[in-house]
Amino acid sequence: MPLAPAWLADYALIDNEGLFEEYLEMVLQFGFLTIFVAAFPLAPLFALLNNWVEIRLDAQKFVCETRRPVAERAQNIGIWFTILDFMAHLAVISNFIIMLCSIRIIGIWFTILDFMAHLAVISNAFLIAFTSEFLPRLLYKYEYDWSLRGYVNFTLATAPNGTMSQPCRYRGYRDHEGLHTTFFWRLLAIRLGFVIAFERVVDVVVQHVVFGVCRLIDVLVPDVPQSLEIKIKRERYLAKQALADSETILKVNNS
Repeated sequence: MPLAPAWLADYALIDNEGLFEEYLEMVLQFGFLTIFVAAFPLAPLFALLNNWVEIRLDAQKFVCETRRPVAERAQNIGIWFTILDFMAHLAVISNFIIMLCSIRIIGIWFTILDFMAHLAVISNAFLIAFTSEFLPRLLYKYEYDWSLRGYVNFTLATAPNGTMSQPCRYRGYRDHEGLHTTFFWRLLAIRLGFVIAFERVVDVVVQHVVFGVCRLIDVLVPDVPQSLEIKIKRERYLAKQALADSETILKVNNS
């Protein structure tokens, strides 16, 4: 059986009704994205994924399911450009209002997160200072013995006379009368100083890490790609060369 001509097979397809529906779909998508993007910042990502699929479906529809449209000359997209321009201006006002209404809530959340971060740093500093043996050992090394000889016995206090039926040792920096020793007060001052210093050091380190990462990104991702920079330099070189050649030609003609 001979194959039907291409024009006959094309005539048997669904009639092409124009691009009104396609323009309307894109304009509606553009409107929702731009006007409400502040409320849902991930919308452009989903729109991009949708358009990746949509472009293939539209290609299948126009090539295989509808008749070939009649070509018409047009200077631009017509009234659709005015609609898009109006939506762009409306989006500025809409997003400003949305951000203005939500900035107070965002500010509260940022304050809460900042407070929680500082609280976590301070709690870790207190844990290191008051629950570990790092600072007591360090102070004992500095004041008594670097080899920590007698450290365990030094950290055990003796119960005052008459308080227990038999001698008792317990963990603490107290004298025979049950009062805190000078070592305890010096250690307490060092622990509090460690908490303050730890918080400051962590803040400085975090700031330097953030600035370092930003600087690294600036170095790895230049504002102008190297290939484009080479092309720009070549264009400048060719422009200078053309100018020099034109000046040489003018001198030859004048002479």
